[in-house]
Amino acid sequence: MITFKKRTKKKLAFWCYSLGLFFLPFGYDAIFKFIMDWSKSYWVADVVFYSISSSLFIGYFIFSEKNPIKEFMKWYKRNLRKAKKLKTKFPWLFKKGKKKSSVLPSKISGNIN
Repeated sequence: MITFKKRTKKKLAFWCYSLGLFFLPFGYDAIFKFIMDWSKSYWVADVVFYSISSSLFIGYFIFSEKNPIKEFMKWYKRNLRKAKKLKTKFPWLFKKGKKKSSVLPSKISGNIN
């Protein structure tokens, strides 16, 4: 059974994550323009939104009680396994060494003049 405290933390983590994604500098044009007009600087507006976003992501990791380094390592290992599967299915994609030349073969019958 989930206690009230855990449920509240999960909700806070969800909202921090959602708002953190919103405040990344993509998809919030009206608010970004307002801050840019107010501060008269693109860089100030950019720093403001990245700061808001990063603080919300930190809040997400605190409330969800997830370790970001462990989460990254899980993601990395999962994608490494996928890459190894691709390597076994499509070995020609991962061949090292000389690539085949796209020029004409060296043995050509007849003269080219």
